[in-house]
Amino acid sequence: MADPFVSVFDYLRVEPIVDKNGVMLTKFSSALNGLVTNSTITPTAIQENTDAIVLLAVEVDANTAQIALNVTQIGLNTTQISLNVTAIGDVTTNFNTHNASNSQHGVSGNNVGTLDFATSGTGGVVNEAVNVADAVASTVSVTSPDAPAAAATYSQADTQANVDLTNELKADVNTLTANLNSAITQVNEILTAMQNANQMAP
Repeated sequence: MADPFVSVFDYLRVEPIVDKNGVMLTKFSSALNGLVTNSTITPTAIQENTDAIVLLAVEVDANTAQIALNVTQIGLNTTQISLNVTAIGDVTTNFNTHNASNSQHGVSGNNVGTLDFATSGTGGVVNEAVNVADAVASTVSVTSPDAPAAAATYSQADTQANVDLTNELKADVNTLTANLNSAITQVNEILTAMQNANQMAP
């Protein structure tokens, strides 16, 4: 069976629809009647298609609204990206300036690392000096009586008193010398410890 839609459309391409008085021509009326009679399109199908079109229109409207929101968000994102690019540039500049500087974080002079030891002209770090034992207090004390006053004549007792005092003074001087040498040894140990700790030049 010939497709009635094709018959009507073929007719419209070559034949007039109405006569000169505006009356529908019998030939077109017959073709149109054939379309209606032979068509498989039902009112239910038309309604279903109409409903589908309405739903599609609603979905299109929703998509259109979402697209508008997306366009707005893209604009906001573009602005934020531009701000981020500027901020990244600022951070990069600040980092490069900071990295190239020897004096940061509020220090006076240059920043100092753990191996930047102090010198005679530049401040720096030092290590902890090793412990040096405490010095021993001297216990030297002169216990002999004072020398007697000079007598007009020789006195063995006075002479012996002077001898005893002199001998004790000699012994005490020797003890004090030993104590001094011990203190000097400890001072030298302190100096060595300070030098090893980079607290003093060698």
